[in-house]
Amino acid sequence: MLLSLSQANGASVDEPPSPGEVLRDLRLPGELKKRILALNPGLVSETDVRETLAHSPAPKIFLIHGGVPASGATMESFGEFLVEMGYPREALQNPQHRSLSYSPYQSSSGMAGYVAWYYEQTGMRPMVIGHSMGAMQTNLILHVLNGEFNHRLSVWNPQTGKSEARDQITDPLLGTSRRVVGLKLSYASALAAGGMARLVPSHWIMLGRLRTIPDTVEDFVGYYIGMDPIGGDLLGFGSVNNYNPVGSAKVRTVSLPFGAEHFSAPVVGHLAKNPETRAWIDRYQPGVSLEAQKPPPADSGHIVYAADVWHSVKQHWVLELQRLIKARNKLIGD
Repeated sequence: MLLSLSQANGASVDEPPSPGEVLRDLRLPGELKKRILALNPGLVSETDVRETLAHSPAPKIFLIHGGVPASGATMESFGEFLVEMGYPREALQNPQHRSLSYSPYQSSSGMAGYVAWYYEQTGMRPMVIGHSMGAMQTNLILHVLNGEFNHRLSVWNPQTGKSEARDQITDPLLGTSRRVVGLKLSYASALAAGGMARLVPSHWIMLGRLRTIPDTVEDFVGYYIGMDPIGGDLLGFGSVNNYNPVGSAKVRTVSLPFGAEHFSAPVVGHLAKNPETRAWIDRYQPGVSLEAQKPPPADSGHIVYAADVWHSVKQHWVLELQRLIKARNKLIGD
């Protein structure tokens, strides 16, 4: 297990790692490394998760809930879904109070600083998944990392919630110093952003930016819901809800099927415990028509969201591990 990952998810970390330290501390059995490198990131089975990924470190995921009080519990359900599907709980938990979600009202610059801290400590780029106001915050973090509001961003320690008063990290894969501005997430998604959420003053800064995705994320997916005045523009209909890259980011927009509902869409913890729905989620492939995949009629609107996010999470879990192992092999020569 990656030593700095266990530190990042609990134990105290007093100083940044030295160049090459994260790679040298990556101790995975040779057979496990071979299995990870042999995985197809786009076709990760339940067996792959159980027998290979479950024995490996995982990138940090920030789940950002909506702006109303009940939204915390809503995103907790999504976190429990990921845990039940096989994602490590410690890679989801907020280290300050052990919950599985973050507030959309936290400082976006601070959240960007958390991203830098976790990347420096673990060598894997974090993921951010937001719902409603949290989806607005997710996109704001991307623009903050892009340097659109401040050309200097500090590293923030998520264990203390405080700035470390430095704007550079040691890139764990390259061993060189780099600024926080310009760091890239591996994956981010936004569910039901827009609509009435645009009226909240704390996110007025996103007017004109919400549907544009900068190069501070490798893979972005935006989800919208028809007949959703709270989180959809023009009631969640039409191309006005589409997200577009401004550069090289891979961007998809997904219209969730009939039955999805704004407030309860992330409440999917039960789907991982039902053998029928879990099996469908594991088989799901983005880009294949739902008519061909035939989702179960119960919770059909929400199961597509759960399955699509889980597919992306598995994919980037594998990609980040493969990237980390290849960097270590290049440094150590094994």
